[in-house]
Amino acid sequence: MIRRALISNFPAPVAPRLPFPGIRLLSSGSLPSGSLPSTSSSHFSNLFGSNSNSNSNSRSSSDDRFDWLTIQLYKATFFIALFQVCWSLDEKIGKLEDKMDERISRVETSINRINQSLTTLTIEVNALRKEKRWGWS
Repeated sequence: MIRRALISNFPAPVAPRLPFPGIRLLSSGSLPSGSLPSTSSSHFSNLFGSNSNSNSNSRSSSDDRFDWLTIQLYKATFFIALFQVCWSLDEKIGKLEDKMDERISRVETSINRINQSLTTLTIEVNALRKEKRWGWS
């Protein structure tokens, strides 16, 4: 029941959307200062009404803060998508385990029937041997 509730709240994974237009994903895992594209900072300046000059090479602390927030948004989006993929894989594995358990149960039932038949045959063969040994035919 909890699983169903979580699934309904977290639909199947989709490609992450960019939180703001004009922001590009970084391909490297490390973030040295000043490594984000300049379009990002100028876009934030325009978006939030900052009066800073977009042509200047110096970056303000607010630009760094927005860059940090953007990175956090990407991280959150990535981990949510990763969680959804893992949840989906867990469901598929669970279904496969259920099918496997069902098949194992069928095989065990078949093996038990064969064992019962072998036991019955063994008893009958032993009875026939006794009859032959004592000459009761």
